[in-house]
Amino acid sequence: MFLDNKLIGVARVNEQDQDRGGLSPEGSAIRKSVKFFEEDARIEQCASMISGLGYRPVDGRGEQTEGACVAVLINTQVDPDLTLAREQVARHRVILLADETSFEFKLAAARAGVEAILSTPLDTVELGAWLDDYDTGEAEPLSILIVDDDEIAAEAFAFALEAADMRARILTDPGRVLEEISSNTPDLILLDMHMPVADGMEVAQIIRQSRRNLSLPIIFLSAEQDVERQRQARKLGGDDFINKSVGFDHLASLVRMRAERAVALRQIGERDSLTGLLNHARFKDRVAVELERCRRTGSQFSVCLLDIDHFKQVNDTKGHQVGDRVIQTLSHTNSH
Repeated sequence: MFLDNKLIGVARVNEQDQDRGGLSPEGSAIRKSVKFFEEDARIEQCASMISGLGYRPVDGRGEQTEGACVAVLINTQVDPDLTLAREQVARHRVILLADETSFEFKLAAARAGVEAILSTPLDTVELGAWLDDYDTGEAEPLSILIVDDDEIAAEAFAFALEAADMRARILTDPGRVLEEISSNTPDLILLDMHMPVADGMEVAQIIRQSRRNLSLPIIFLSAEQDVERQRQARKLGGDDFINKSVGFDHLASLVRMRAERAVALRQIGERDSLTGLLNHARFKDRVAVELERCRRTGSQFSVCLLDIDHFKQVNDTKGHQVGDRVIQTLSHTNSH
């Protein structure tokens, strides 16, 4: 979080960090690579930006990539017909650097398998956000809460989700749904429409009574075919319907797509537009979560406050745009 020229970060330290191979024998972080193909005049600048974001820059025209490669950056000035992009897509996520904004160009890029296009000059935060999205090595599995009074059916749904590398929790008592959301913070809720204590629409209404749950995706599990009732269910808080008779593979696929989209949108809303770090409200929530985790596990907890010395001189002599770049680069360096 950035506040009054200060960067504030949260870190949780435990003995498992070294076991995951997060540190080199010398104690420095092992950096993942970002390969780039850039014009000769911009190679040094591109490498500096990648390094500032916490990744190891690799010139695709000379160096060999060591270890994990998060993404490949390709300037269309060196790849105008996207031949290089098509080659790299077979092995890596590709980000194009281009000034072209026409629909025809974007269509050609999409057909080549390109996932992102950034205009030049590059925005550090936007590039860092894409790289962070692609750098999923440490990402936790999606957390799904299943609310269904039919325990056998809920177990079957949970098995299907866990087989697809998601984490599923089962709640057969809808009266405990708010407690469960508060303590475990699911990425999505699968909610049965027909339960004896309260039906799915009523439970969805209760969940939506809290502002912090307004963006939490809710998918109803139901064989409901009445269009008007489906419309009413969506109006009262539901996002989608999945028929209970759906195949397990299809169920897992639909849940994953909806949950991943929700997580991506939530991350955008929770982060400062300049630095890409957690905003004030989310920062306080994160501190509370980490403190509770430390109390529960006995692990250590640190809060770091960094002051940018003489920052006013940067703004006064170089301009606020350069000052923003300094803040952006430092914030991403600190986050890796």
